[in-house]
Amino acid sequence: QIRAVPPGDGIERLVSQLHSIEAELKEQFDAEAHEEQEFGVIKSRQTLLNRITELIDAAESEVVLSIPGPVFDKVSESVREAHERHVFCVLLVSRYDNEPVEDSAHIVRTWNAPAPVILTVDRSYGVIASAETLLQSNSDEYAIFHAEEQIVSTFFDSFIANYWPMATQKHVSKMHEFPRSYTSFRHAVFDATLELFDHQRIEAELEMRPVHTDEEFETVKTQVVDVKQSLVRPVTNRFPTQETFIVEKDGIQVSVGGLRAFMEDFEAREVTFATRDRR
Repeated sequence: QIRAVPPGDGIERLVSQLHSIEAELKEQFDAEAHEEQEFGVIKSRQTLLNRITELIDAAESEVVLSIPGPVFDKVSESVREAHERHVFCVLLVSRYDNEPVEDSAHIVRTWNAPAPVILTVDRSYGVIASAETLLQSNSDEYAIFHAEEQIVSTFFDSFIANYWPMATQKHVSKMHEFPRSYTSFRHAVFDATLELFDHQRIEAELEMRPVHTDEEFETVKTQVVDVKQSLVRPVTNRFPTQETFIVEKDGIQVSVGGLRAFMEDFEAREVTFATRDRR
């Protein structure tokens, strides 16, 4: 069961965590040039907007963004262009006041309450800040940029658990044509969810191996029979960050997560969906 924190409490807690992260990481990364690329504190509104657009423009597989509606137009072109080049885009527009957001991303939700600025790109780069960092030109708030996967994953976890469930589903894109291969497991989960909503049978080829092992990945032809996820309503997940395929293997149903999954039976690094047939 998802238990979202109240918006005010969530933002206050997040900002407090940012201060702690900054202090710890400054000490850890101090005075090493290459580490400047791994971690940074962004204190200027314009610099933050520039960093957000640069990261989105460079995205190869996935963009997840939470941004206030009054400044969405500053980055909207970059988001739409990423979407058009088939980068999987998930967009939450907070403080929403009827700004044009439809067709900006694969899935769009809106919320009239405040939410922090959160950006993750390719699960490898992330930015997080309070909304005031972008809304007030003279704000003394700041943003944190990070390029360490485990920390970036916590940015996404906060997004999907605390803010995404509170928002209204505004737009969901149409299904892609198959066959199609995915390096973004999250994108594959999204498309599989739409397929199953449409009562389709999904024939799949997965490069997978048991979790918690160093075994070689094997290519398995199988059928996706169910998806556990919280990207699209109605949600089917059992915990906030769950993104799982249920597939048939050796006559039984097993669970498959993305790379470095730990709750599922298997992890997958590449997914291909074959031509679909109606059930």
